[in-house]
Amino acid sequence: MGHVNLQDLVNRLVLFFIPLIVSLALHEWGHAATAVALGDETPREQGRLTLNPIAHIDLLGTIIVPGVLIALNHPPIAWAKPVQFTPYRFTRKVHLKTGVMLTSVAGPLMNLALAVGCSFAVAAAGHLGSFPGRLRVTTLLQYAVELNVILFLFNLIPVPPFDGTRVVQGLLPYSWRNAWAQLERFAPLFVAVFLFTGFGTSLILKPCYALSDTLYRMSHVVFH
Repeated sequence: MGHVNLQDLVNRLVLFFIPLIVSLALHEWGHAATAVALGDETPREQGRLTLNPIAHIDLLGTIIVPGVLIALNHPPIAWAKPVQFTPYRFTRKVHLKTGVMLTSVAGPLMNLALAVGCSFAVAAAGHLGSFPGRLRVTTLLQYAVELNVILFLFNLIPVPPFDGTRVVQGLLPYSWRNAWAQLERFAPLFVAVFLFTGFGTSLILKPCYALSDTLYRMSHVVFH
């Protein structure tokens, strides 16, 4: 029995960590690539303009915390090393606040794009008939869809340190921006409330289900 449970745990860890590491790497690469495209070489100088997951892994947030939570059969929480960028190095062709908003939203948009791609892959796998490892591949892709939908929506929440904070800051009148920026000092408290009280999860649970369902419906229409 113990062997079966251990095997089940290993399977769950593998199925979770493959899409997690790829998704977080793509998310951070989105931030880095956008900042560099706007003229800021900071991500490139720090070695973050890469899809190599090793450059983006945070040992605690990407490996230890989610691994322990999965082992305890709890919903996983994970994060990567945030990409640093310097808005004042952006090209003059784009307004500084616009550059910050574009760079901030690029990460979540990468996750949305990956969720869309994986949902279409799930639908395609369903039309290929039986093939070796089909169930495992389909399960892996479904994990990827759900994970990236969560990363997309969670990161758009306008609470520090999520990406949505800088998007909202860019939309605020200039006189309000400094006050909004001061909220970052309370980031640990916001994270604790959102992640460990279940408030954040319950807040976006229905939108996550709705978006995932929409993606699956769209993909099945294409392959119908």
